[in-house]
Amino acid sequence: MGEKSEVPRGRVKDDLFRRALAGDKFETFLEEHPVVGLGSYDPMIDLHIVKEGEKLYILSLDWYGSHQEVFCEVNLDDWLETTSKLSLMVLRDFEKMLKTLKRFAVVNAQEVICKLKKDVMKVLDYYPVDVDSLPPAYAPWDVEEVCKVASKFLKLGNPEMAAEVLRTLKNENHFRWAVWRIPGDVKELERLYEFIPVKVLRTRLAYLHALEGRVDDALKFAEDDRDLHATCLALVNTSKYEEAIRIAKKIKNKWLKGEILLKTFFYAPNLKDRILEHAPEHVKVFIGLKS
Repeated sequence: MGEKSEVPRGRVKDDLFRRALAGDKFETFLEEHPVVGLGSYDPMIDLHIVKEGEKLYILSLDWYGSHQEVFCEVNLDDWLETTSKLSLMVLRDFEKMLKTLKRFAVVNAQEVICKLKKDVMKVLDYYPVDVDSLPPAYAPWDVEEVCKVASKFLKLGNPEMAAEVLRTLKNENHFRWAVWRIPGDVKELERLYEFIPVKVLRTRLAYLHALEGRVDDALKFAEDDRDLHATCLALVNTSKYEEAIRIAKKIKNKWLKGEILLKTFFYAPNLKDRILEHAPEHVKVFIGLKS
């Protein structure tokens, strides 16, 4: 199986904001734990990971300022399943692309694939996955083409056919990406929603209605925290800060709510008192440290 890769380890320095962010789990991050960078995807971000029983606790730190830092918890089984499937899909698609990679002068493509295969095999030892059960992957230009064709049907007043075109994407991630990106005005996308009432389109409609100042219409689509977050984000982006604060009160997830309130604080510090009325603890600590 080859030599075991060493994962970098580290400790989080005690910090009032991060302590408030992670709550009663923060103490575990003071002990040595795995620290995983995102590499070329974003070298500014580190993931600090602590395992307790069947849970992973993750502090995503450094970013471009502490206001963007995030704490979350993930079920270990969910993480193993998604990591195994993603790793196997990447390996499968790299092997299919080997000739193309070499043609475009990626001279070490075979070496990269061999190393990836070793790493994937280690993951699959913990969580076996049947490669034939995995959805297909599509090249970005293929997904773009699906979006263009579906958009043409929307423009022609045929949302049912647009939905059929989008459904040709059998990979759920690519499908969601296409639905989020498909060009169209709000009315066209509302008609599309009648045929594919998927979560990602509902969230997008909430955002677009709020962006155009129709908050009541946005709230008709805002069924959960993600939809409310999208609505608030549109309001912040159009300088409707007091309205964003009012709607942010309804968000139950304290990190999603915190992101909106911190964004509002940066753009409208004069609304600090209004923000603090509804802020989760980590937002109160952040504002207190900045004031």
